[in-house]
Amino acid sequence: TFLTLSIRARAETSGARIAFAPSYEGDRCIEQAVDLGPDWQEIAFDLPAACAGFDLLTSVTVQNTSDRATILLDEIEFRQ
Repeated sequence: TFLTLSIRARAETSGARIAFAPSYEGDRCIEQAVDLGPDWQEIAFDLPAACAGFDLLTSVTVQNTSDRATILLDEIEFRQ
């Protein structure tokens, strides 16, 4: 059982708004919207709170909710 999902993310330029959500077979947990800029930042999910009712998780959905943006992701980790 995992308790936390953490993702390090940044955008090439300021002003990118990105929504992240752990998911299972297309069904998303509660998403978290984040404003990204050129500096790396860590996004963390409390999985029991964000994914109540999900027994399994198979992916992480990343959705750009702003204008076109280039984003970089690193160190995507599920932690116990």
